[in-house]
Amino acid sequence: MQTNTGASNMIYCFGNSHVALFSGAPPCGNKTRSIQQKAWVATKEGKPIVIEGEHAGKGGVLDINPENPQFRGVYLGGVLCYNFLKNHAPTVRYWLDSLKIQKEKDKILFYVGEIDCRVHLSKKYMTTDLSKEEVVNECVERYFKALKMFSDEGWDVIVCGTHPTNTLPHSEKYPNINWGDVSIRNSICVIFNSALKSLCEKNSISFVSIYDKLVDENNITKPGVLKDFCHMNYDFCFPLIVDEMERQNLCDTRKDSQNE
Repeated sequence: MQTNTGASNMIYCFGNSHVALFSGAPPCGNKTRSIQQKAWVATKEGKPIVIEGEHAGKGGVLDINPENPQFRGVYLGGVLCYNFLKNHAPTVRYWLDSLKIQKEKDKILFYVGEIDCRVHLSKKYMTTDLSKEEVVNECVERYFKALKMFSDEGWDVIVCGTHPTNTLPHSEKYPNINWGDVSIRNSICVIFNSALKSLCEKNSISFVSIYDKLVDENNITKPGVLKDFCHMNYDFCFPLIVDEMERQNLCDTRKDSQNE
């Protein structure tokens, strides 16, 4: 359900380690603590903040972004699109309840897909007779079932497209770092974003992507985009995401609006 009614109370950003970008936390930035640092501090203080019980080991909540306090990352653990509905949607529900996220005021943003494109989808394309489109579309359609489920329940959902991969070559020694060269991996990213955007538009779900601003005319990742081998650089990328979200009236980071 896409409302686009301007700034929400909070935007909770769900996904794997890449959601650190929205809190300005490591490994993307250094504006606040990483989930590992925060869990360690909380444990020392006798206030555990990492999930226990049924969802043990599947994430934790990051600090609110000190520069843009509308945003807060919610780390779900090692998340892939392919099995998101089965494996990770229940953990999303845990945090929706635990953080008392409100349908009437808050937005929930999903940012998943980078490792799918960098490793798993590229590998499946290169080791089967399937086309890139067949490989990507199956994954995106499975992922989108979860996104649509939350939207159909009345949550104001924002979906972020993936970002481009590093420019390092295919790695036989470390296949979980890269599969295929950057041209193959980034072409997978383009198809992924196109398929996800199309499904979002058909179902009136907000879609945000800054991918085109992160690659050159040959679809090669620009210098400075990545902080390491896969995570976006907060200083380079987060302002671009905020600009795009403000253009779509999905957030308002002006200080006066945040204090209203």
